[in-house]
Amino acid sequence: MTNGTMYYTDLPSRLLEYIHDETSDSLYYRELANQAPNQRARELFMEFSEDEAQHAANFRGVYCRLTGMQPMVPPVSPPQIPPYCDAIKARIMAESGDLVKYGEESANAPDMMLRNLFYITSLIEGRHGLRLTTLMCGVDDEKHKC
Repeated sequence: MTNGTMYYTDLPSRLLEYIHDETSDSLYYRELANQAPNQRARELFMEFSEDEAQHAANFRGVYCRLTGMQPMVPPVSPPQIPPYCDAIKARIMAESGDLVKYGEESANAPDMMLRNLFYITSLIEGRHGLRLTTLMCGVDDEKHKC
């Protein structure tokens, strides 16, 4: 089996995982917006939520094109959000991990469409991580001290 064939053989199972993770991340940010200390943070979390939902939708589309079927993804449990600063720290790590994961997918993808999809997704995840760090630096009220 060639590397390209092997890539496509394993891709549907990875896409199912990515769809679940991105859907979960979208819900997480939507919930985190409720804890935001200000309007700017709330808006960013809602933007992140929309981005993550779009990633899940993009991966669903790829899954459908590859398999000819709708993805069967287990239901996503409601997120458990830790205290605000802990949540941001956890998301910085998660977004950094996704930046690397999707960057590796981009590097390994045998066709340009997948390469571009994973590359753009990795960049957006990296942008989330950077913006999260700026949110942490901007927290200065006693309730949300980081």
